[in-house]
Amino acid sequence: MVTHCPQCGLRIAAREQGDGPAFFGIVVVGALVTVAAAVVEILYEPPYWVHILLWPVAIALGSVVCLRFAKAAMLGIQYGSNPRDFQ
Repeated sequence: MVTHCPQCGLRIAAREQGDGPAFFGIVVVGALVTVAAAVVEILYEPPYWVHILLWPVAIALGSVVCLRFAKAAMLGIQYGSNPRDFQ
């Protein structure tokens, strides 16, 4: 993460989110990919190599996107609960 906001100068380097965003990302992406894999298997019955090629890419892209938003959301929640900690 960046040390401060380039627009307003808010110091965010000291605010550590820990494993919270990663946990929520794993839960969300894991649930979505599991449901999607089950739906694809039931509707289309593709060969296993299609699953092997498709789902790791979906997991990787979904994790990166979800982690970015989850970290921003966690930072926003922390700021909303106690903005004086950011000064």
